[in-house]
Amino acid sequence: MESTAEYDLAWDLAAAVDAVLTAADRADIYAKIGAGDTYGAIEHLLSCAQQLESALIPDLLTRANAWLNAYAGCDAEDRLRTLLVRLRDTPPAS
Repeated sequence: MESTAEYDLAWDLAAAVDAVLTAADRADIYAKIGAGDTYGAIEHLLSCAQQLESALIPDLLTRANAWLNAYAGCDAEDRLRTLLVRLRDTPPAS
């Protein structure tokens, strides 16, 4: 995945879950994005979305899966793939 696509994904995920983030999570995530740690920001955003049972639109899930494909074999891959499946199965809030 190109770095600009990864950067865009981080910002789009942040926008999608911003309303349910704690102030501490929000500060950490935006600091990571600003510092260029898009991997860390995306990992944190996905974890927050799952913990808060925040549904993500299919486009974001598709892009997140493509992002993770670029990190195949990384230590966190199995955990992140499981997380993406859980997010895909999370029903939208009513």
